[in-house]
Amino acid sequence: MARQARQWDEAVERFRHAAKLGGTFEDALIGLGKSLVSANQAAEAIEPLEAAVKLAPDNPVAHYQLSFAYRRLGREDEAKKELAAYRETHEKLLRAGQAIRAGIQGRMTAPQTVEPPE
Repeated sequence: MARQARQWDEAVERFRHAAKLGGTFEDALIGLGKSLVSANQAAEAIEPLEAAVKLAPDNPVAHYQLSFAYRRLGREDEAKKELAAYRETHEKLLRAGQAIRAGIQGRMTAPQTVEPPE
């Protein structure tokens, strides 16, 4: 709520506390990084965002936020790498969602043809 209210100092402290409570809670690390970037502390945001990427390499949000922090610091090569990782993980997540929807809708196998498969 503090982040939504743009109360960056409070948001940073709350996310720091949450990250300490659950060192494997990537959402807290991402929230901390986002809040630090918003508070014009991009250099401090790198550590929690890199930790989030290590904890959850398939999380597109972690890659995107790390890319954003790198870009704020002028680290363009690293920003491009993370943006590419974001696109890759985002596409992977979309494909998984489509496969789940297809399964729910009963389209798990290829449509039958007149001829049986050999």
